[in-house]
Amino acid sequence: MVSRGGRSLGCRQCRRRRVKCDETRPACNNCKKRGLDCTGPKEKTWIIQQAPPPKKSENQLVLSPSSITPTISPVAFRENIYLCYIRKKLFSGGPVAFACEMVYPDTLEVARPIENPPREVLRKAIMSLAISFFGSQHRQIEIQNDGYRLYGSALSELNVILAQPKLQVADETILSVFACLLLEVFVPTGKNNYLSHIRGLESILELRGPINPDTNRMAFVLARAMRVASIFGGLALSRPSIYARDEWKRVPCAEFGEDDILRHRLFDVMADLTQLLSEHKEMVSSGTNEGHEPALQKAKALVGRLRTLRDLWESFNSGAQETQGTAIPSGTTSKRRLKIANHVSATLLLLYNTTMIFLTQLLRSLDPSIDYQSLQRTAALQIVECFESKKFEKREGSAYSNTVGHAAARVAWGCLGGFNSPEGRRLSRFVKGAVGDVFAIGAWADMAWETIPNCGQNGPWLGG
Repeated sequence: MVSRGGRSLGCRQCRRRRVKCDETRPACNNCKKRGLDCTGPKEKTWIIQQAPPPKKSENQLVLSPSSITPTISPVAFRENIYLCYIRKKLFSGGPVAFACEMVYPDTLEVARPIENPPREVLRKAIMSLAISFFGSQHRQIEIQNDGYRLYGSALSELNVILAQPKLQVADETILSVFACLLLEVFVPTGKNNYLSHIRGLESILELRGPINPDTNRMAFVLARAMRVASIFGGLALSRPSIYARDEWKRVPCAEFGEDDILRHRLFDVMADLTQLLSEHKEMVSSGTNEGHEPALQKAKALVGRLRTLRDLWESFNSGAQETQGTAIPSGTTSKRRLKIANHVSATLLLLYNTTMIFLTQLLRSLDPSIDYQSLQRTAALQIVECFESKKFEKREGSAYSNTVGHAAARVAWGCLGGFNSPEGRRLSRFVKGAVGDVFAIGAWADMAWETIPNCGQNGPWLGG
């Protein structure tokens, strides 16, 4: 509200004579002294000023107040921050990203209760991972503890879901267990808890049966992630992976490019190795040599299969260098020795050498007369070389190769003697450059990789 009129409210006679009016009513004192006809001071006029209506252009939509989206709550805003952070830092494009899309299809959506029980458990599992991981990365203990409390609630509700046969094998249930597995890998609540989740995951997969990756993109990503978790868990525990069975080996977990076929065959060897490690563990526990010679022959056969795959890798790597032109710049160690073309080629070589380390360790136990230590050390040093190429991963992005990198680094680091050796310290520098401040702390627990010599003597490396 504003006033209209001039600055002076004096009477007409005073304004005409240009003298100050005392604005008294009904006649001012100046007019009374001079005997003039005084009209009195002006009245103040008030009006209500309104803003002009908005102009609507051809490409502009004028929104009414009722059409504006309400502001999200502070709790939902914080949850969106945690979710965005975990999707950026942890395996972009992998199962975590798919789980986030299932629970929160729109990251700006106002949080609201979910009526589907398995999906509500998935929401809690994903959010507990996001909160605890965010708190750990930013050294905020209170936030991390909030995530742990939500994690406990998610585990309780997950046990209720697992008790119902119809809900045991749902996609949401599998993703919930996988989220709990990742939490124990990156922000563990105890030593080797992630291995318990791997065993539980395999039990669910056994009830469900092989996942057909041709169903949709999520099934493909899920099948690929489950295979990696199952096989590496089997190697760590010396127990047979579910993918060592013939019906699971036939599942096409690849898109059938040249690198996919090679990766599939490498995982077949690794799955067979988990079965052989389990048989050897039972033989040692029984205290007899029964089955020793067959186990030795099986181990040597796996070495032969691995060497064949190494020749195929050499062919694939050379072709990738010629067609892609993505070899590591000249002057680096990997360029002189391995000539790794890109992060895909490096990931395949990581799988090969990780398998070779486990296999040679088994051979050293079965046939002490032959020194396999040099072969084992060569494989570990090549993993060190691979990590120099893994820097390409930041540019090209690969949720899958990150998982392989965490496991391979832990195996090689223990094999090389940890921080007690120059090679171990060199690997730690490469790992820090490749994965930054995100590292699988839980996977570096001492007992998880007890089959690897010199493992865990210096404690876990936390990426610092």
